[in-house]
Amino acid sequence: MIQEIEINTLDELEKIQKQLDVQNWIYRGVADKDWNIQTSIDRVKKGTALLPYFEYNLLDYTFRSKKLYKELSELDFENYLEVLSFLQHYGAPTRLLDFTRSFYIALFFAFEDPSLDTNYSSIFAFNHLKFRTNFYKTLKLQYSEESNEIDINKYNQFALTNNHEVSFNTFFNEILIENNFKFILPLEPNFFNQRIFVQQGLFLIQGTIDISFQENLEIYDKSELAENILKININRKLISNIILNLAKMGITPYSIYPGIDGFLKDLKLSLFRDYFKIYT
Repeated sequence: MIQEIEINTLDELEKIQKQLDVQNWIYRGVADKDWNIQTSIDRVKKGTALLPYFEYNLLDYTFRSKKLYKELSELDFENYLEVLSFLQHYGAPTRLLDFTRSFYIALFFAFEDPSLDTNYSSIFAFNHLKFRTNFYKTLKLQYSEESNEIDINKYNQFALTNNHEVSFNTFFNEILIENNFKFILPLEPNFFNQRIFVQQGLFLIQGTIDISFQENLEIYDKSELAENILKININRKLISNIILNLAKMGITPYSIYPGIDGFLKDLKLSLFRDYFKIYT
């Protein structure tokens, strides 16, 4: 269903990066190629069944707690995407999945932990333009006037951007809360926190949360998925060169994680960088 390629040399890695970056691809790095791509809601579901309207209740509970914490009081609770992005940032379960426009930032996340004992790390690449433009067609395949009262015509060529006539809140109330549609859709954040900005971030959002991110992909033709999703498995024997090359480009924990968090992560990785410089 998803096309996979194996990378064992730096030349092969550079070649695939150049091929993808001239097109409409976005990326997510994972440390182990055996890990499935999944949202935080997917992971929660492994331990417990989700109650109806789980996500709406999560937003409501966050709203009712806004006077307890300064960070919550600064959120615009009339903007669901802003609140979901905030919850995603702090590890609460959402249907959002973090992606980046930068191949190299995804590469950083794939190799962020040099001590991990595995043979290959991976980068998932999605052609986000294809999933965006196919959104209406995907809804229409599943639409029934008897079971769906919404007007899906408004989602024709729906891009979910700030300048679009359909707001994310409308989309959330009509499509996501109803929870009847399978799809994967790229989302541009309509605000930038510091981390999203420096990581060149955006999101993929899954449709129904009754099933997994992977199962939402089943609404698409297998040939379509093979053309528009690529899993790049990269040999971890390349890790020393990758980490040193990324540091030369300014891609380190210090630049990826703003604040004290990045500073402390960078102290740890600097030990490996110094070792690689001497012994590789």
